[in-house]
Amino acid sequence: MDIAGLVREGARIKDEIEQRTRILRGIHAKLEAACDFSGKNTARLKAGGYIVKITRRSNVRWNQERLALIRGHYEFFDSVFAKEYKPVGARQLEGAMAADTTFAEAVSWARTESPGSPQVVYVREDSGVWGAEAEEQDAMLTPV
Repeated sequence: MDIAGLVREGARIKDEIEQRTRILRGIHAKLEAACDFSGKNTARLKAGGYIVKITRRSNVRWNQERLALIRGHYEFFDSVFAKEYKPVGARQLEGAMAADTTFAEAVSWARTESPGSPQVVYVREDSGVWGAEAEEQDAMLTPV
């Protein structure tokens, strides 16, 4: 195949991948909506010969100007936010927010959170990949 043919084939494949990705994202959104997460970020369901693990994701953006205003009011601020004003770790931030409700309110004011695409893992039910872990998690499976 010559260069022009490779370019055409590459563009065709790229378009097909983009189209299938859109379809797959729609499927993943429906699977996420069908799950009972029971306050957790991960759920599993069993259907069509597969066990499907769905992990909810979210995208968080931090308003740097607002965080700069908050910084002067909390001496522990630098222990939970890096210099670019992003959390040093989710657990540290959650702990600080749980310990100080005014800090939690201020930090919530400075962030924007939007739903992300869920991570979805497909494993054939009879593959044994999750082994005992899957058996332990059967109680968590969302019935379909």
